[in-house]
Amino acid sequence: MQIVKSNVAILNPRIKLQLIVFVLLISFGSNVHAQEEALQKKTLTGYLGGLLGGNFPVESNSTLRPAAGVTVGANLVDHFGFGLLATYFGQKTTGKFLGLPTGTSTGTLFIAGQAHYVFNGFHLGGEVGPAFSFWSSNVSTMQASSSKSFVLFGPEAGYDFVIAKHFSVGAELHYLISSEKSAAQNLQAFAAFKLWQ
Repeated sequence: MQIVKSNVAILNPRIKLQLIVFVLLISFGSNVHAQEEALQKKTLTGYLGGLLGGNFPVESNSTLRPAAGVTVGANLVDHFGFGLLATYFGQKTTGKFLGLPTGTSTGTLFIAGQAHYVFNGFHLGGEVGPAFSFWSSNVSTMQASSSKSFVLFGPEAGYDFVIAKHFSVGAELHYLISSEKSAAQNLQAFAAFKLWQ
């Protein structure tokens, strides 16, 4: 009987010590996780980035053309952010465009304000802004050129994968609808490279 009491007396401090260590480890782990989340929120606040990809005209005689852009923005509150986007894309028609012959070259500069919902690297929102289109073509022995402005708007979606403390890579899709009835709608796909503060 005396031996059992001494064994229990010896085990109780060990169990208590194990429980204390277990509680400390859980507490430390949760603190580290909270600090990582706070650091990520603090780190992923504002961004400046570059976009490289292509422009896919929808229901148009234009062909796929390269596109590039820059983007800047900030996540001002939890899960909500604003941004500015500027993209440039060119097109070369394979058929008649606005009465111009095949082979007409066009270029469009799009500057947009964005608002998007942000969650775990994903962002989904909309954008609207002015676009400036330039075209040039050879008509018989003459070369003609002109420009016009209109409004582009539409949804955007993307994902940013953080690979370093201040750097992410990702992908974005933009579907651009034009206020100009004769202009094509465009789907843009980009690889996105962003620096975060």
